[in-house]
Amino acid sequence: MVNTITNTLIFIILTLSFGAFAADDTAQSKKQEITEVVEQSKTAPVEIPAKATRVVRRKMPVVIVDETPSSTKIGFSAGLVAWGEQILLQTGDGRSENILIQYTGFSFGLDHTFKGESIGWNNSVKAMFLQGDAQAQGQSISYENKVDAVTPVFVTTGLRFYPHEKVNVTLNVGATYYKLKLQPPTSVVTSYDFKYAEAIQPVAQLQLAWMLSDSFLFQQEIFATRKNDVSAGWNVSLGYVF
Repeated sequence: MVNTITNTLIFIILTLSFGAFAADDTAQSKKQEITEVVEQSKTAPVEIPAKATRVVRRKMPVVIVDETPSSTKIGFSAGLVAWGEQILLQTGDGRSENILIQYTGFSFGLDHTFKGESIGWNNSVKAMFLQGDAQAQGQSISYENKVDAVTPVFVTTGLRFYPHEKVNVTLNVGATYYKLKLQPPTSVVTSYDFKYAEAIQPVAQLQLAWMLSDSFLFQQEIFATRKNDVSAGWNVSLGYVF
């Protein structure tokens, strides 16, 4: 009886001791795990969740771009003219003479241009007020060497190019009309009219202009006409454009 009780007590004590040891071991394991988690949390980088962004799509206003900007330019010019011309002088009795005439004088012009981005259309009217000296290549006709006042008018149209914002080049064609007359010596009653004195002649112009400012320009021009013979001239002028 006593042995039975003793054995029972020993079994109970062993059981309790084993349970306490197991519980303590489990507690130590849990504590170790918690310690490791805490240490890892201290060293691990903190991940901050990305802030939500709101995308706003705005409708851009519609902009209409003129692909071919254009404008209208009107200009006036005034300048000096030098003109040389070789023509055929004929009389009623069949005599003829080649005459070289040199003119000098003034010019006044009106210019209208429809300007595009790099090319434009130009219309021009120019009047010249000239005096001239005549020189004969032969002596078959007698005349005074002074030419009456000449007022040719040029009416032309053509293209104007803009290779640079400050430079333009114009190529025009058109017509000119002017009447020429040589005065004979005082001993001769009738005067000598040129064969094409009343005729309209074709003319071509080549002009180069530089803008000195937004409104003022300097331009040089060469021109040529042809009817029976060729004549050519040079015109330099200052202009104002608006």
